[in-house]
Formats: sequence, structure tokens, C-alpha cells
Amino acid sequence: MTPTPDSGRIQPAEARRCSAQTLSPKPAEARPPLPAPVARTRERIVAAATACDYEALAAIGREGGTELKFTLGPGTDAAVFWRELERNGTPVLARLVKVLDHPAFLLGDEYVWPSAMREGATDRDWTALEGLYPPEELAAMKREGLGYTGIRVGIRVDGAWRLALAGD
Repeated sequence: MTPTPDSGRIQPAEARRCSAQTLSPKPAEARPPLPAPVARTRERIVAAATACDYEALAAIGREGGTELKFTLGPGTDAAVFWRELERNGTPVLARLVKVLDHPAFLLGDEYVWPSAMREGATDRDWTALEGLYPPEELAAMKREGLGYTGIRVGIRVDGAWRLALAGD
């Protein structure tokens, strides 16, 4: 039994459910390899997400004096924001885990996932996203020239988690 952070009541561990709970708590091997601080943060994000541990995710986003950008709208607590998305049927934690299994690219001092975010993304970058979003959503992003607007993740070379954001 574990206390729930939002109520203080004790609930069985099996009551903690999220879209990422059946995914592997270990990310796929990164190709090309990531710097050690980036790889460690990526591993911690995946482990926390697959454990449905919203508070641990938010804590990772606050480490090192950084502020994690997690919404384009109002919101000051990533744990509350993601929990609400999950309750409303948006599989944000599964998408977070899955996108971190895609290739990343270096943009300034930050590794960014997925590679479809980069300027000049290739058909291969887009094809790698199949299964992450419905095909019609991916086709619309590509067709309308908006670029990839799904969840993207950014981790600085020093391991600070800076971005977990969807939208345009």
C-alpha cells in the first residue's frame, strides 16, 4: 500500500495505473551513443514513467535548478498536468517513453527527441514515428507543413531535463 500524493490516503500499488505501465523500464540502446549524463537522465525518465511515478518525473525536471517546459498553456506542476492528461485518456507517459526510444539529435547544447523535430527531417524520421500517434495525425503534421508537433523531449548535455512538450 502506498499513500497517494494528491489525497494522502493509502491505496494499493496496483491502483497506480498509467499508459506506460506495461512498457519496458529500460530504454532501447541509443544510436549513436549519448553522453553519460544524458543517458542517465533518459534512463531515469523512462523508469519513473513506466512506474507511473508522476512526482519522480516532476522532480527530475526540477533538478539542477532547471525548469522543465511541459506545457504551452498554464501549469506549474508537471505531475498534476500529466496525471490529468492520463485521466482524460491522453497516453502522455507512454508517448514520453516511446519517443525516448527514437533517435535523438543534438541542437545546441541539448539532445532532442524525436529526430523528426529537426529541420530537414527525412521520410525515415517520420516513418520511425508510426505507432506513436494515429497515422492520420502524423500525416496531417507532415502534410500541413507544421512539422512534428507531438511530444518532444530535450535533455541538456549536462543531463538537465529541459523539455517534455507537445503542441506547436
